[in-house]
Amino acid sequence: MVSIKHRYTGVEYKTVTRFSVKFKDVFILEDLYVLMYEWLVERGFATRVDADFPERYYLDRTGPAGKEVWIRWRPKRHPIPGNKFWRFDLDIDMHVLGLKDVELVVQNKKVKANKGEVEVQVAANLIYDASGEWKKSALLKPFRNFYFKRFLSKKKDMIEKELYNEAYEFRDAINYYLQLETYLPSKMAGFEFWPKRTPEQ
Repeated sequence: MVSIKHRYTGVEYKTVTRFSVKFKDVFILEDLYVLMYEWLVERGFATRVDADFPERYYLDRTGPAGKEVWIRWRPKRHPIPGNKFWRFDLDIDMHVLGLKDVELVVQNKKVKANKGEVEVQVAANLIYDASGEWKKSALLKPFRNFYFKRFLSKKKDMIEKELYNEAYEFRDAINYYLQLETYLPSKMAGFEFWPKRTPEQ
């Protein structure tokens, strides 16, 4: 019998935050996909090499009510260059329902768009000892908890905050595209370069 294990089995991690963005109206799915992709590339969670992009699952099927799409991404990065103890993991799941093609008239021009319901769920996980160096070493393992609590406690808090902020910057980028409310103080910084769900009227 095949044994199925969670990918974090035996891994020490903390879910720093999780959120969901829901939207039902007219938008352009391709633009939303590209926006999320570009954000991850810019932040070092992925590269532009398609073969390396962490898309773990993609399902596209059409029914009487419209198209249904499932997308699952698992991007990750090390927040400190050269240090593999810490790792940021983003669990990104997108579900689209009832997607249909529509046409809009913007400035006397027809624009192709989509209409439907989309939900993006994100969990931001901080991985400790991501390389497994401390856990695997017979010499280091006995001192791991002591060293972690004594010397890395403040660093952990700082890195957790960094991941928390990055996760909500990602959310705000999605919200800005969908023209939903954004929350971070720097919410508009750079967002003017992102597309919105429909062209400006």
